[in-house]
Amino acid sequence: MARTLEGKVALVTGGGTGIGRAASLAFAREGATVIVSDVNADTGEETAERVRAAGGGAVFIKADVSRASEVEALIDEALRTYRRLDCAFNNAGIAGPIGSLTHEYPDDGWDHVIGVNLKGVWLCIRCEIPHMLAQGGGAIVNNASGGSSARQALRRMWRASTGSPVSPAPPHWNTPRKGSALTRSIRAPSARRSSTLSSPPCPTSYPS
Repeated sequence: MARTLEGKVALVTGGGTGIGRAASLAFAREGATVIVSDVNADTGEETAERVRAAGGGAVFIKADVSRASEVEALIDEALRTYRRLDCAFNNAGIAGPIGSLTHEYPDDGWDHVIGVNLKGVWLCIRCEIPHMLAQGGGAIVNNASGGSSARQALRRMWRASTGSPVSPAPPHWNTPRKGSALTRSIRAPSARRSSTLSSPPCPTSYPS
């Protein structure tokens, strides 16, 4: 089987569980060395160990993507270790408080959800792009949720935060998506300089 990412280095945020863990294992199967990052050291280390047990290369670096200093430290450590960064899957995300009505939603809950799901994506992109441009190219994927365009009344702030990093919904979706400014606004100027940004269309569900 062809290993399309042989010799490449891939970063996965939110790599401790669910989609992040699955992506880490998938990157490794394609030949990439994986940098697993998560705010939870136990689950993050477990993912890295699973990659190594399957014959791949992986390290774990703890980071809270809502904090600029921790994202900067994450990228710096990744580059110190491997000297390059070819792929980044900005996947970290949280649901936040569920069940509150809009006018009852707590300020700290809003700040935390937006900090991880939206600002966290931006902080990662901001640190990743310069190094990819300097080395001549790279690929960044920003993950989000199809639920951001679904009618989930008790998860309003999560919907707002997970829709914002990504592109508009494809035509086959039943409901429109409004977000998308972040990825689209960054994608064009960066792509002209050999760095690719994209968002998956989220056509299916995955237990996370």
